[in-house]
Amino acid sequence: MPFSRTHFLHLAAVLGLLVALPVAAADHQHAMGQLLFFPSIELRDNGAAGEAGFETSDAVASVDILGSAGFGKFRVLGEFVASTDESDLERFQIGWEPLPDTLIWIGRFHQPASFWNSDHHHGQFLQTAITRPAAERWEDLGGIIPQHVEGLMIESRRALRNEAGLFIAFAAGISPLVGDLALQPAEIIQNRTGPDLAAYAARIDYLPHQLGENRLSLSVAHNEVGKTGDLIASTAFDHIDQWLYGASVNWNVGDLRILGTLYWLDTVLVDAVDPRHDGLLIGYLQIEAPINDRLAAFARHEQMGQAPDSRYLRLFPDVVTRRSAAGLRFALSRRNALSLELADTTTLQDDFFEARLQWSAAFP
Repeated sequence: MPFSRTHFLHLAAVLGLLVALPVAAADHQHAMGQLLFFPSIELRDNGAAGEAGFETSDAVASVDILGSAGFGKFRVLGEFVASTDESDLERFQIGWEPLPDTLIWIGRFHQPASFWNSDHHHGQFLQTAITRPAAERWEDLGGIIPQHVEGLMIESRRALRNEAGLFIAFAAGISPLVGDLALQPAEIIQNRTGPDLAAYAARIDYLPHQLGENRLSLSVAHNEVGKTGDLIASTAFDHIDQWLYGASVNWNVGDLRILGTLYWLDTVLVDAVDPRHDGLLIGYLQIEAPINDRLAAFARHEQMGQAPDSRYLRLFPDVVTRRSAAGLRFALSRRNALSLELADTTTLQDDFFEARLQWSAAFP
């Protein structure tokens, strides 16, 4: 969507809070604040047919602004993304820490069931691959799983024996709506046309070392997705009832890093003529390996089983149902990198080859 006055007000409000709070609390021993910028420029080319909704080639420039501030037991976090394709206030949440290592958040946040999005956010520099798995794509970019929720979230870390620990998260709030070819999450300030239905998500991670990267995760989410736009009158169902069950791994084996998730996505078109369950088995596995101090290689395969038979996926004809990708990431310095990714990709409508080149960075 184009950059509008509303988006400018979003950005001004978030940056004002993120700058003002640390300054106002500068003399307090518990004050903290951080403001990060993640710019990126991506060139991409593919042979997708026009009717599949993909441009044969294009360029996208973007910046993700992520900021946090705190005073004592209170926190504020905001994330704003502006690009040549869109601009949006992706997150704005206010938190309170009633107990050590336990935070209660209210606002708009990333639903915790997705380990990938909870870890990488919107910053391209934070992930080794250029693309993210189709199951983890953002709603406005054709994602099929709700990724943003407006409501309440609780996050907690608990210590176990021998330096191990647990991370537990639960969220409840307003679910996205489904419109023409995309999900539409609840927006701060902006109004939507459609019902505000419930969304719930929970995740538990086992951490063999509380401060390490290795973790095993189990997650579950339930979303009641209403209709908006042209779908209100043009589709013969009332809303979508969706359950998501997931198991994820983020593990280092020697120099190798293994990232993988297996989802079972169950959807029902409520009050449809044929209200049968659509079951989708969705999985991806990514392996990252350093070649030297600056160069790393990565490869990922992802696939959605039973995709051609899913009535739910027909609402997203451009969704990637299979992709095999590989690439290289070269660290130009400690704060910026150049990445290349090649992929063989299948959607519900097309098969094509993709090539992407991206510069990404993190400042300060």
